[in-house]
Amino acid sequence: MAQGERTLLWEIAFISAAVCAVGYIGFDGLNDYYNVRNGKNYSGASLFYETLHLFTLQFSFVDPPKSADGVALGMKLEFARFAAPLMSSYAVVRALMEIFAERLRAMRVLFLRGHVVICGLSRKGFALVKDFRQRGISVVMVEWDAENDLIQNCRDLGAHIVMGDATEDVTLRKAGLERARMLFAVCDEDGVNAETAILAQTLVTRSAGKALLEMFLHIENLRLCGLLRTHGIGELKGAGSRFRIFNIHENAARHALKTHPLDGTGLSASDPRRVQLVLIGFGKMGEMLALHAAQNGHYANGTRLILTVIDRQASARSAAFLTRRPSFKDVCDVEFWNEDYESPRVLEAIEAFARDEKRLLNLIICLPEDSQSLTCALRCAEIFKECGVSILVRLERDSGLAVLAEHPRATAGAKIRTFVVGGSFCSEKEIVEKDRARLARAIHADRRANSGPENPIPHWHDLDEETRDFYRQAADHVPVKLRAVDCETAGLENAPESFAYSEGEIDLLAQMEQRRWMASRILAGYRFGPTADGKKDSHRRIHPMLVEWAALPDSERVALRAAAARIPECLRTMGKGIRRRAHKDENK
Repeated sequence: MAQGERTLLWEIAFISAAVCAVGYIGFDGLNDYYNVRNGKNYSGASLFYETLHLFTLQFSFVDPPKSADGVALGMKLEFARFAAPLMSSYAVVRALMEIFAERLRAMRVLFLRGHVVICGLSRKGFALVKDFRQRGISVVMVEWDAENDLIQNCRDLGAHIVMGDATEDVTLRKAGLERARMLFAVCDEDGVNAETAILAQTLVTRSAGKALLEMFLHIENLRLCGLLRTHGIGELKGAGSRFRIFNIHENAARHALKTHPLDGTGLSASDPRRVQLVLIGFGKMGEMLALHAAQNGHYANGTRLILTVIDRQASARSAAFLTRRPSFKDVCDVEFWNEDYESPRVLEAIEAFARDEKRLLNLIICLPEDSQSLTCALRCAEIFKECGVSILVRLERDSGLAVLAEHPRATAGAKIRTFVVGGSFCSEKEIVEKDRARLARAIHADRRANSGPENPIPHWHDLDEETRDFYRQAADHVPVKLRAVDCETAGLENAPESFAYSEGEIDLLAQMEQRRWMASRILAGYRFGPTADGKKDSHRRIHPMLVEWAALPDSERVALRAAAARIPECLRTMGKGIRRRAHKDENK
């Protein structure tokens, strides 16, 4: 039962009890007044009828009171003749409030300023409502389905509900879009989200100096999401608004690999191990994990990432994936197994990977159903009892299965961790990604400030979306670089102000950045080739700098070393510093 329904039941029970109590007091007071004080002989039915008159202000005196203060009425009747009509008035007002509840709620929206508008009450939409309401931020939810079970839950959280189609301007106006600070379009259909965002841009115009309406448009289709970004539609700015597309699986994959890094506590330049990721399940989440692992899997020892994908439909799914990413095999060593995760061959191979001292194994399970994922994790945990391999499990829902999966008795010595796609990833922090965006812009600003007049770098707002995404990928790789030289980020108050890398570390970080940079361009479809001006040719997807470190011109190597040395400065713009780690726990 929803909180609102429970509250209403308690209210009905309390009022009913109060009415009965006042009625009883009034009945007793009338009996005393009529039959005792004035010598009448009214029956019980007549007294009950007169008691009902108390609630309708129709009580009249038999004889005028014998004192100015009306004590002759008796204390019980004196109390009841005022309490009863007050309760009647409360009931009338409460009934009118229920009758006109929708209009009253709509009127409250008129007074909102700086609120958040969320279009689409799906699991994603409800997770966003919870995130904002827990922080006390006003939310207006736009939903067309009046039968949606989550509507009452949103009201219980204190969110305002506007019923209607988000693709109609009258609905968005009712939601107070002109006065809002953020809009999230998270309906189940990509077309509806796109139409909502485009309509919102036409409705909102704000004068110079006023904050733009920030809009975030969810695109479920991974291929469409990538194409929109490729064509520069991933982030658009209008007269009074700016919108950016996002995909919840992409955000979840990036967060999972950030909080559970494949290189553990880091690989040094002399570490002989190769990082291996075994992906069980290759749906949308598996694809995003594979892509981000390939983008970030460039370590200090120069080894390539090993990616092993296990899926019952691996042949068909890998073909579709490699059609969209034809250069994927050029940046990592990947193989696809068309196998069931329970097959003996798979289990034996995983155990062999775990026991190979030259591999740093990571296992991520992304099966379609949560129960399947948990079953697979527990099965693998039996294999890894003595190996200490971490198992990361994707769950669709934040349910009791997550608690069971991480229970010490269930893991039996293995390290099982879970992440819920529809949980914390549907939050402002994970969708807006302020820290990632700030670091990307800091890296861009640094390179722009240190670029010569012969090679100028445009302002951030003048960059195409593909180039902005390249800078975001550079920001994603910074933690990998820090771990490679046994460093970590910390607040400025906990980091030395004079921190600096050694010359050897700068050279190592520069080479790591070159390998990462090459992989990001190759994954985007670029290939090596000369150009007239020595810069990239976006139309032909050619770049003359897609070469190994030794083949780079001296000027490029100098620029990369300088950029690596200035990583601490970029982090300081975000209020973060760098410090040496006190120790390195290899078994963590």
